[in-house]
Amino acid sequence: MRLTVNRFIEVTIMKDIDQIFDDLSSMNSEEVQARGIEAARQIKHLTVLIMPLMNKPIWYNCAKVIAEKSDEELKPYFMLLLRWLQDFNWPGADIIYDRLLEVNDESFIDDYRISLSMAQKSGDRPWEAALNDFGIDYEKRHTGVKDMRGHEVQ
Repeated sequence: MRLTVNRFIEVTIMKDIDQIFDDLSSMNSEEVQARGIEAARQIKHLTVLIMPLMNKPIWYNCAKVIAEKSDEELKPYFMLLLRWLQDFNWPGADIIYDRLLEVNDESFIDDYRISLSMAQKSGDRPWEAALNDFGIDYEKRHTGVKDMRGHEVQ
């Protein structure tokens, strides 16, 4: 009986997330998208909203929901969010860029440096350039903290 109850819960949750994703699609009316955004705000594990595979039409609205979260809520996802900057043509990349500029958390700088190193080692020049541009913008916005290369900003 327990397995059946767990399976029921799993199926119900999957139907809910499927409905949320359907509603988030940019192909829908603004009213339906707003319903999807409202429902997505209740999702606690944000990984499902970070560039969902095979579902680019929902990325922009996912980015809107993610951008509303606090630094503390986003902290476990900083590196995943930095990957969103790999291509500024991706829906929501501009929203994530702007939200990440607001982050005020020392661990974010470490995640940024790791992401930049990954971009360099993988030879992903567009992502590396995007991260370098981001680093410059971040440094301008956050005076008095260590910059992205570890120097004090005046």
